[in-house]
Amino acid sequence: FPVGEAAATHGIYRPGGSALNAGQAGSLRAANFIAHNRLIREAAETRSAAEILSCLETQIAEITALANLTTNNGKGNAVPSANVTKLIHEAAERMSRSGAAFRDAVKIDEALQETKSLLDHFSKTVEGFSAAELSLVYRLRDILFCQYVYLSAMDDHIKRNGGSRGSALYHRDEGILPHPALPEQFRYIPGDGGEPPLIQEAVYHKGGCVFSYRPPRPIPQTDDFFEKVWDAYRSHKNVY
Repeated sequence: FPVGEAAATHGIYRPGGSALNAGQAGSLRAANFIAHNRLIREAAETRSAAEILSCLETQIAEITALANLTTNNGKGNAVPSANVTKLIHEAAERMSRSGAAFRDAVKIDEALQETKSLLDHFSKTVEGFSAAELSLVYRLRDILFCQYVYLSAMDDHIKRNGGSRGSALYHRDEGILPHPALPEQFRYIPGDGGEPPLIQEAVYHKGGCVFSYRPPRPIPQTDDFFEKVWDAYRSHKNVY
């Protein structure tokens, strides 16, 4: 169950933020659905601990390998170095510089290559961290994965000659300048251009990103007005 930005509650026409309300509501709704249906299907689909662990072997191996890189091998609670915290701060600055509202193909490519290098050599990137920093190391790894996918999506959009749309302006040398008083970084080409809108979908696979495009799904035609939905929620939490 993807929720929040992973479920595209953000969208190109919704500037700023992470759609926190939608993420929180979506997470709660997913949890309710899982809890409700687990009780129904538990008898028919119960899996042993061994079966579950076999599905997670790769992830467990990666997590264990990282834990084994601590300077004290997990013994005690050594004073953390500034390296991991510094890398997280640099990742935030890199994304603000390259992937915020005003974007440039060169800067995106530079940030993408830097992020890819950090991921490809992650054990060297975080070399020397202590056991106290382990949770930060996992967080940094997740940040870099997300950063790599988002930057790759922007790069793919540019390579498909995608224009500026929604809340992002992509600089183009051959584009228009909205006002003569603005600097050259604001020169852009409007997106869509009358073409049917397409949704970009990204999949991270074996160290790279694969992209596909599809038309938006039609808006469901329902008669769900507030009183009807609220009555159903009070009776069975809208979980079916």
